[in-house]
Amino acid sequence: MRTVFSISAVMVVFWVAGLVSCGPGAALAPVSVLPPPVAFDLDSILRRDTLILLTENSATSYYKYRGQPRGYDYEMVKAFARHLGVKLKIVVLDDVDLMFEKLNRGEGDIIATHLTATPERSRHVAFGPPVCATRQVCVQRVPSPQEPGGSYISDTAQLAGKEVWAHKYSVFYARLNEMNRWMPDSIKIHEAPGEISTDDLLRLVSEGEIAYTITDENLARLQQPDYPNLDMRLAISGQQPIAWAMRKNAVQLQLELALWMLKPGTAKKFSSTFNKYFSHLVRMNYQPLFVPPIMSDDRSSPYDELFRKYADEIDWDWRLLAALVYHESRFNPEARSWA
Repeated sequence: MRTVFSISAVMVVFWVAGLVSCGPGAALAPVSVLPPPVAFDLDSILRRDTLILLTENSATSYYKYRGQPRGYDYEMVKAFARHLGVKLKIVVLDDVDLMFEKLNRGEGDIIATHLTATPERSRHVAFGPPVCATRQVCVQRVPSPQEPGGSYISDTAQLAGKEVWAHKYSVFYARLNEMNRWMPDSIKIHEAPGEISTDDLLRLVSEGEIAYTITDENLARLQQPDYPNLDMRLAISGQQPIAWAMRKNAVQLQLELALWMLKPGTAKKFSSTFNKYFSHLVRMNYQPLFVPPIMSDDRSSPYDELFRKYADEIDWDWRLLAALVYHESRFNPEARSWA
């Protein structure tokens, strides 16, 4: 997996040059459904003494672990707020379109949620320099011994006629529609409800409720230890830049962000934070898929007797202990955590 995890000074310089030469007026007008961007730039943010981050609850952007906020995007935006000398406010949403609306209304200043910088989105918002890059991949189940062929596919052309789930506001939905232009038999694209997260879609594929979904490769790899029966090797796009989004008329904020990224200390912070969240994905050697033996209807695992015996010692329901072991290792006694 190739991923950009350091900020290139040359890349930032070219981005700044494009910003200064073109300005916000050079971009296409936003679509009619979005409100026009309010006049609220860096000077207004400094007077308010707060930078508002619009993000989603995900393993790559923002989440809480033991009550503490974490996430690659969160940590880096927090560092930028510290650079500005202002407080950071987090607004968590599950709809990117709503994020764009709130951004233009002034209810947020930066969208940082593993957002792919596409030409279409650039019509509505201004993207900063890329903070990383990733591919889009098709997520499906690994063939089991009971179903050696099944619905497994190894080529994008085999998606023709298949049912694939994606959020309508996502770049994955747009990519599938683009692929349908040359597919002999159209991909049947199902719109995932907004309340169902990307993590939920991976779980549904793992459990066999749906056959395929599309997501970013580094997000999928981040979740793979939880779903060892998922295959996510089939790429449906090349490397795409991931960047933060701002209002198109917030030129001061865009320029300050780019200049901050040029600082040697910032580049080091981006690199170390990226490694903190993603470097294990490159190092990880996945165990071969372990398939538990088929059990009778009155048993949940090969280890029910042990669960019943030792659950009493910790005052647990033995079925809760079994569920925990299944989540951690799928009952594989040879499983090893990457951590």
